[in-house]
Amino acid sequence: MSNTETDKYIQGLTDEDLQLYIDNYAKYRTDYLQSALSELKSRNINISEDKINAINEHIANKTDLADEPMFEKDSPILENNRQDHLYTDDENAPLLYSKQAIWVFSVVFMPIFGSVMMAQNIKANQKGYIQVIIFGILYTVASLAFLMQIPRNTGFTLMVNGLGAMILTTYFWNRYIGNNTLFRKRKIWRPLIIALLICMPFVLAIIFYGVEQ
Repeated sequence: MSNTETDKYIQGLTDEDLQLYIDNYAKYRTDYLQSALSELKSRNINISEDKINAINEHIANKTDLADEPMFEKDSPILENNRQDHLYTDDENAPLLYSKQAIWVFSVVFMPIFGSVMMAQNIKANQKGYIQVIIFGILYTVASLAFLMQIPRNTGFTLMVNGLGAMILTTYFWNRYIGNNTLFRKRKIWRPLIIALLICMPFVLAIIFYGVEQ
């Protein structure tokens, strides 16, 4: 992400979001930290001299961005779901599937897969867990029924799946997790393997059916 893009992203954050960078500076990219410091200064928000010195020392000792985490920029929707300022190594933080992971699984496979991942994120909340699962089932069934009534169109199918993904990563995430919740990023290998095992027979059936036709 260029400095201009970084600045625009930082400027759109709340004071509380920016404070996360300052309080957990060792976990974030140096260009984000520099932009966050500049933005807080422009908002006349006081930061202790000790904290500023510690951050500047951290930035001075970590000048190579090549080893720092970056997000893919190929998809504007994935870019909107970025949560790099919320990732932490704190063992007390919840272990969650990220918005990006839920969005990708919902679009590439089906929203039911994203809803199961979202439900795992909030399994301690029984009411929310049930709501998310029911939403995933109903949305997937309804979208499949609708898509079967129209000519096959991959782009439109992705749009329908994307709408389900958006509901999961905005409405349900904001309601049961919150946009400012720090969390540890959960690995996606298990749901990926399960999704592939479930979807592969359908893909093969479509391929063989098309060959026979």
